[in-house]
Amino acid sequence: MNGHLFTQRLRFVVASVLDDVQRPLLLVLDGSRSHFSADIVLEAERLDVLLLFLPANTAHLHQPLDVAVFSTFKVKLRPLTDMHMGETGSSSVDKEKASVMASTAWLECKMGENVKVGFAGCGLFPPSKPRMNACIANFACNGTPATVQLAKWLRIKETV
Repeated sequence: MNGHLFTQRLRFVVASVLDDVQRPLLLVLDGSRSHFSADIVLEAERLDVLLLFLPANTAHLHQPLDVAVFSTFKVKLRPLTDMHMGETGSSSVDKEKASVMASTAWLECKMGENVKVGFAGCGLFPPSKPRMNACIANFACNGTPATVQLAKWLRIKETV
């Protein structure tokens, strides 16, 4: 992605938002160089979009959609895919069946509530530096989650 493509994408996203959605819009971005330039800031201002840039090297800690939306969606989708595999004996799903399963899971997720909780929990909206710092501190304190396993081929050698 470059600045020109990002500006086009910004225009596309804003044009896709319904007119009855209150402005300004809030767009949360990571620190990618392609997301920030004087032209992008001016275009966002013209489109009535507020840009909120995540602190450097912390995007993985502040992903509200991963935190509260996609994880819930996956939990709701899993039984549907398991049931499909049990009924058909196949892990292959055609587009029509996949759309039905995804729609069913999506409707069960209460996405409006989850999105709000996710953004608040990550400190993104309302913007909360203490909440963001808590996410960073939690990661620094705990390191890699126990669920993350080292690859079997990887060896750690202590050097003194």
